[in-house]
Amino acid sequence: MPQFDPDTFMQQQVDGPLETEFQLVPEGEYQATIGDFDKDAFEQIDFTYKKGTRAGQPGTMTKFNCPFVLQDDAVKQEMGRDQVTVYKSIMLDFDENGGLAKGKNKNIDLGRVLQAAGLNGANWQITQLRGAGPVVVKVVHREGERRDGSRWKRAEVDQVAQVR
Repeated sequence: MPQFDPDTFMQQQVDGPLETEFQLVPEGEYQATIGDFDKDAFEQIDFTYKKGTRAGQPGTMTKFNCPFVLQDDAVKQEMGRDQVTVYKSIMLDFDENGGLAKGKNKNIDLGRVLQAAGLNGANWQITQLRGAGPVVVKVVHREGERRDGSRWKRAEVDQVAQVR
């Protein structure tokens, strides 16, 4: 692909309208591998507790946006892309020392991804997920409302399982 030249771009005549709606990956089950990611895949989210003994107090959550690259040529063709990536948002639980929490009801979603990728054992690093798979993912569509009242809709990975 040639290097972008703003002067040339500003002189180009476009002979038709551009798309105004983003096409979502169709809902369904797909084989996928886990895509590459870096520190930007982890997001700190500040919030205020609304219920319980901590109501009104500030808190922070950490979210891991795990990329799954679909291995489906029909979806690639339908989307007009060489690579189609859908994300699973995983909230991470940490212990009082800042390490990844283990035990009952802790990091279940991450454990399921690791299990599907064959990595849920001793002595692993999160970076080992890069390129892991294949796994089977279930893609669903979610809708919601932003704080400003506008609506959003996106495709996301809901479930991850081992390939059988």
